Amino acid sequence: MLKERGVRVYIQPSEGYWGQSVSEFGLALTLCALRRIPQTHHEMITSQQPWSHPLEQFGDDPRFVNGTVAGKRIRIVGAGNIASRYASFVSMLGADVATWDPFAPEPAFHRAGSRKEWYLEKLVQDADIFVPMVPLTESTKGLITAEHIGMLPKGCIVVLATRAEICDMQELRRRVLADEISLAADVFDVEPLSLDDPLLGRHNVVHTPHNAGRTKEANYKWAEMLAEQFR
Repeated sequence: MLKERGVRVYIQPSEGYWGQSVSEFGLALTLCALRRIPQTHHEMITSQQPWSHPLEQFGDDPRFVNGTVAGKRIRIVGAGNIASRYASFVSMLGADVATWDPFAPEPAFHRAGSRKEWYLEKLVQDADIFVPMVPLTESTKGLITAEHIGMLPKGCIVVLATRAEICDMQELRRRVLADEISLAADVFDVEPLSLDDPLLGRHNVVHTPHNAGRTKEANYKWAEMLAEQFR
């Protein structure tokens, strides 16, 4: 309708302006899940339990992948603006990074410090940390199937920072609630989550309210890109 009335429409690629904010947030989710930072923060408010370290120099949950980013097998779906930045962060910290993206050019993997994985099925089978990090489109909706999620190793951390619907959320929820895997998510299949949603407050879930891209820097970048199109 706008085009018919002679109004020019500018298409603004969302990854372009909030790529840095979302990728940094993805790293934060990863660190929080590895070390249970939100959970222990909350526990300190309600009890003295967090101060008890029965294993002395080991304070993480051994049922799930934990500890440092260094040495972890981080497996990423997507090599776009957000995913490649995230890959470069965790690669710099010493992770073993592999990425599946059949549409990305070869240099996209090398710049991010990641190696290219040719098969999605292989990517999910050895993941310590699994990060599906693509935008939601018709072709990516449900890209990560129930079968893929079922193949994730027990104890794996799943990080969701772009859109939840790229995954089969029913199977993801089932495995999280069964304590088979853990979840660090800024996006969900239902938003906002109801206060009685079983994912909330769990020992193996880090959750934030779709906040990853909401920074002043992302908004400045959006304005700059829009102004450039007008110029």
